Amino acid sequence: MTAPAPIRDPHAMPQAPLFAAAGLALACVLGVGAVSSGLIDLPAPTERAAAAAQSRDVRFVDLDDGGVRVVPAGAGRDVIIAPGEGAFIRGLARTLTRDRQMRGLGPETPFRLTRWSDGRLTMTDLATGKTLAVDGFGADNRQAFVDLLSAGAA
Repeated sequence: MTAPAPIRDPHAMPQAPLFAAAGLALACVLGVGAVSSGLIDLPAPTERAAAAAQSRDVRFVDLDDGGVRVVPAGAGRDVIIAPGEGAFIRGLARTLTRDRQMRGLGPETPFRLTRWSDGRLTMTDLATGKTLAVDGFGADNRQAFVDLLSAGAA
């Protein structure tokens, strides 16, 4: 006569995946700790060598109706982004402006929109040195900044 099979709880979680996940989490924590404490020295990321193909320094001014005025720092005319249009440009400009306000910086210093010779597009806050890669936000949002780069040019 054989012994009856043990009754398994149908809601019990298998233990092997839990131990594997815990081991992976521990390895990540130890790896980050080793890098941040200097035990492991990773090489700094290298920038691709590219020259600025086109750039434009602009300031963003909120309008009472919810739109945004893009004011060129040099020659050229202002560009108005009407309420309900250019949501990505308005959102990015407000995010960068809010970052400046949190640091106690004013709106005097312009932002630099740059198209690089390798095709990348970046927005740099010249007051904080913070640079955002506009390419990472999708083709439509990138195109809005490409249009802004040439809009209102002298």
